[in-house]
Amino acid sequence: MMDVIGKGSVKLLLNGVNHVVAEVYYILELRNNLLSIGQLQERGLAILIKEGMCKIFHPEKVKDVPLGEAWSGVKPSVDHFRVFGCIAHVHVPEERRTKLDNRSITCVLLGVSEESKGYRLFDPVAKRVVVSRDIFFEEEKQWDWDVSYENQIVVDLEWGDGDGENEERVSENGNGENTNGEVGETRDEGVREEEDGSSEGEERVRELRQSRERQPPTWMGDYVSGEGLFEDEVHMALVVSTDPLYFEEAVKSANWRLAMNSFKINRDGNGDFVDETYYKQLVGSLMYLTATRPDMMFVTCLISRYMSKPMEIHLQAAKRALRYLKGTVNYGIHYKKGGDGELLAFTDSDYAGDMEDRKSTSGYVFLMSSSAVSWCSKKQPIVTLSTTEAEFVAATVCACQGVWMKRILKELGHSDGGCTTVMCDNSSTIKLSKNPVMHGRSKHIDVRFHFLRNLTKEGTIELVHCGSQDQVADIMTKPLKLEVFQKLRKLLGVCEISGIN
Repeated sequence: MMDVIGKGSVKLLLNGVNHVVAEVYYILELRNNLLSIGQLQERGLAILIKEGMCKIFHPEKVKDVPLGEAWSGVKPSVDHFRVFGCIAHVHVPEERRTKLDNRSITCVLLGVSEESKGYRLFDPVAKRVVVSRDIFFEEEKQWDWDVSYENQIVVDLEWGDGDGENEERVSENGNGENTNGEVGETRDEGVREEEDGSSEGEERVRELRQSRERQPPTWMGDYVSGEGLFEDEVHMALVVSTDPLYFEEAVKSANWRLAMNSFKINRDGNGDFVDETYYKQLVGSLMYLTATRPDMMFVTCLISRYMSKPMEIHLQAAKRALRYLKGTVNYGIHYKKGGDGELLAFTDSDYAGDMEDRKSTSGYVFLMSSSAVSWCSKKQPIVTLSTTEAEFVAATVCACQGVWMKRILKELGHSDGGCTTVMCDNSSTIKLSKNPVMHGRSKHIDVRFHFLRNLTKEGTIELVHCGSQDQVADIMTKPLKLEVFQKLRKLLGVCEISGIN
């Protein structure tokens, strides 16, 4: 309780104007006189109370200004505002996706979540509401609500998640039953469509949800099993199609030889899209083969550039690689015993080979005892302005790999103490690595690639010129004609296993 000593009038001077507030109580314990909010509002003054403090503003001073800005003097930020209904790409964490799943899902912005500090979005494909903060917005784009995504849902149900004992089953009454015997009704958040008036696509989705049977892969549609055949006929047989199955059969056809010599792929905007998950699985399988099949390195690197939104032409290129593997399944690298043990490297580049961004492709091969021990095919991170610059960048990457391999061989007790010979078919690159005679023309080359020049001066790397027809690294940078491909494949040490003995 506080004692009121008296009551009187108080004068306020705001922006040179005197305001008189009558009947103000005076309390001894308080440092200032006690003004009621009602008295101040009667005088037309703006009042703002925050964190136990009270501020009084003149009406003219805070006109058309939010009270928060008038209190702090800082204009509130609206950077988190986004266009309602715009396209938003929500990031999927690693623990919630597999290796071949997309890193983001496309949703539609609904607003800001009231439960957490995040945005509220709607997934039109899965028909559920998502709350997330890790989002990339495309405010100029809108969702096409006229497109049906039932086929995509059918594909997801056909492949399913998990297999064997861990896969959930659906009982006849429509409830989910797992292997532990627990029964629980499966419910999807978001929008639910009425059962009445369902289309054929919806009936297909309902049938798949009831069965949940594992469907065979798409590529098995081209083959049949050996069921019903004799024991000597049990093998994978091509059905209906007249395309050759083996590489040796395709070589005999003039049309197939022409196709193998002139096949190029790019991002065809007018093509048909294919199943992205199936394409990633196919490319991922080919990547495992590159550890023992250097002749498959370039084609795998090429088709892996189109993992996002692959089209029919990209799938045809991948299937063509599978046909080649089917005909060369007995091929491998032959390492000869008692070789010279000298480390020899080949480096090459395909200048502006990529049709989209005009970046070059670097490739190198390291040989020991006339067989490949290390190889690489990779698109360069920069756009080069000349063949000399492209070859210089490729030679630098090869030199870095050569230094690392010399250290590994030294730890294994195999070290000749000499420099590593790198075969290059570009004379300008060799001259530029030894002496900066063209410094005025090569100044635009990134400084980090001049590491090659230091290695040449120290005697760690020696660039030697070789003819283009003897450049083994060509098989890592560009598609080749059949005769040239077979020649370079043999120089890599890749041969048929049955022909070794």
